[in-house]
Amino acid sequence: MPEADGLTHDLEAMAGALSARTKIVCIANPNNPTGTWIDGATLQAFLDRLPRELVVILDEAYYEYVMVEQGEHAAVHHPGLVLCRTFSKAYGLAGCRVGYAVADPGIVALVNRFREPFNLSLLAQEAALAALCDRDWVLEKVALCNVERLRLEAVLAELGILAAPCRGNFVLLRHAEAGSILQRLEDQGIIPRPLGPYGMPDCLRVTVGTSDENEAMLAALRSILDSLD
Repeated sequence: MPEADGLTHDLEAMAGALSARTKIVCIANPNNPTGTWIDGATLQAFLDRLPRELVVILDEAYYEYVMVEQGEHAAVHHPGLVLCRTFSKAYGLAGCRVGYAVADPGIVALVNRFREPFNLSLLAQEAALAALCDRDWVLEKVALCNVERLRLEAVLAELGILAAPCRGNFVLLRHAEAGSILQRLEDQGIIPRPLGPYGMPDCLRVTVGTSDENEAMLAALRSILDSLD
């Protein structure tokens, strides 16, 4: 299903595309790879239009960044809702490949029929438990990341290349010469993510780093943009 303006889920189009053959609806919120966010009221209104027997997978991999910035957002409800979260983003455990899902017991039972019996290593389990015990550290790091993200977005907006505000650990820029910008940033050791494979060849996604790393990226970006004028 195409995204509205190429950046977020087109919920109206998704609802209109439902048919008797539809079994699962998948929504990433915040969206991946664009970072756009659908507020709880809008999302709930969409869920209310869906058949009760439909399975809805809600991918909230970047949930912590919204939670810290917006406060605890209202939970959404649907009988077939499967809420998925991960330790790969805010918790920094991407190498452990550990996450979790919350769903109706009947859905969980079906998933367990196909889940590998030892799908998580002992190391991954211990790392996840340790992360859960240090919530203050996680929230502090997420808050710092959000501050830097907003600062980067303000600069990108000033430069006229901000594609959209994000709710994750990255920023999104849009420029007609995105391919050239990508190559020249890579030449300086800065590796953005090109979004051409997602149908957005004019967009680049840049992970939020430390304050010094972000300054280096902005300096390189400004120099490149000046040379393109």
